[in-house]
Amino acid sequence: MNTRWIKRLALTGVLAGVLAAGAGRAALAEDFTVVDSKKELETRVAALLKTRLNVSSTLNVVGESPEDLRMATRFRPDPEAGTPAIAVYADTAIMGRDAEGVKVQVLAFFSVPAVTVPEGRRGEFLEWTNTWNQRLLPSRILLRENRPMALVNATIYARAPMSEDQVLASFLQSARVWNSALKSLREAGLVVEDKLAE
Repeated sequence: MNTRWIKRLALTGVLAGVLAAGAGRAALAEDFTVVDSKKELETRVAALLKTRLNVSSTLNVVGESPEDLRMATRFRPDPEAGTPAIAVYADTAIMGRDAEGVKVQVLAFFSVPAVTVPEGRRGEFLEWTNTWNQRLLPSRILLRENRPMALVNATIYARAPMSEDQVLASFLQSARVWNSALKSLREAGLVVEDKLAE
């Protein structure tokens, strides 16, 4: 993995350590409410991960607007667990309004492991995802270009704010799924090891 990237993120360990830490560092929790500012929400998610899980992340500008940020963090490979490097991103958007005209916001976490799907196996991979996603797990596995991606959508309603624990659970679920999913994909020969893009 690129050492420059590791230094920039100041990662504290592999994913297994973060999962073990869980949400044990709870402080005075504040609910996540609907906000118009993507920058505000993404910044708060990054701060929560640092405070509760000791996970450092970056906030990257999307497009040309400094108000449009996307949080990103990376975990180093864990040979003992058999997991490659994994990148986890957060993105948010106002998805519309409910029946009473109140805004509804989605906070999405999506994770990308350092593997790719071979060109000739994409059809088989999509069949695999159809079967996997029928299990009704919190995360859904998708294919973006030639990379598998796990997605967890968390919905924030104005009348039903989301707790910090719910946000953390969504973040962890998006990464945790690869412990079992990659084992199945490797056994089927549907992924090959690769490097994550910068």
